[in-house]
Amino acid sequence: MSDLQRSEAARFAASVFFEDFNDVDVYVEDTAEGFSKIYSILLGRLLADRLTISRVFPLGGRSSVIAAAKRDDIPNRKSVFIVDGDLNLLCGEREDLPPNVIKLERYCIENYICDDNAIIDILDDEHASMRHQQIKDMLLLEDWREKNAPAFKKLFLTYAVAHLKASGIATVSRKYSNFVKGATGDIDMEKVNGVCEEIAAAVDQQFGASTFQATYQNLELGCDSNLCFISHYVSAKDYTLPILFARMRALIEFRANNIALKIRMAKSCSLESMNGTRREILARLFPPDIDRQVAA
Repeated sequence: MSDLQRSEAARFAASVFFEDFNDVDVYVEDTAEGFSKIYSILLGRLLADRLTISRVFPLGGRSSVIAAAKRDDIPNRKSVFIVDGDLNLLCGEREDLPPNVIKLERYCIENYICDDNAIIDILDDEHASMRHQQIKDMLLLEDWREKNAPAFKKLFLTYAVAHLKASGIATVSRKYSNFVKGATGDIDMEKVNGVCEEIAAAVDQQFGASTFQATYQNLELGCDSNLCFISHYVSAKDYTLPILFARMRALIEFRANNIALKIRMAKSCSLESMNGTRREILARLFPPDIDRQVAA
């Protein structure tokens, strides 16, 4: 067994030590600092009326979660395996997920904490003199999203084409700082256009002329126009939140670091957008023939 496999097995086995604190074992992807706590807070709030979840268990990546789900064989323990929506929300899964894996309806868990009211409330607590409405008027979060939506849409649809074609071209791993102009977090459309043209040329070189444009148009047609593109399809972890935090710091003075901000946002954000995830988790744990009321 490789060191990687051993470490994955150890992370999976860690749930044994928390059986007295969790009604269900929840396995997720990211092992970044603070991630497990953010996830635990959100799921704990989301399912508080039905389950106790004190800790979730990051396994280190999508493939690790799927592999663990396939070998889910712990007797007498309920388990939930959750993967991010990722670019697959735009381009679909290359392979069917196991039936015991739940996919988030947004790009990643951080997308659910990008709540304007939570952000403004936190800054209101942080700032000694500015009022709630002053902070809201200064940040103009809704205007920021509307202004930058076209650039984000073009960039992430382009990333989705490269992902769908399994091209090996770098996508979300490209730093958000490569696309912003100025301290307040606006996206530079010229920089976006340059990267998109580079990716389009590379896709067409690999798969034939016009492949990129045809695929892009199909994916664009598949987008749900009723959804906020940034909130659902853009990585909050890699793009939206770092940019918003930079905007917040440029406009308003406060001390909390980014991880502390995320944790506080998880504690106060609206959970309405997670209702679909709640229904899926409860349906997984309490099939309708056992409890027909639980997913209501």
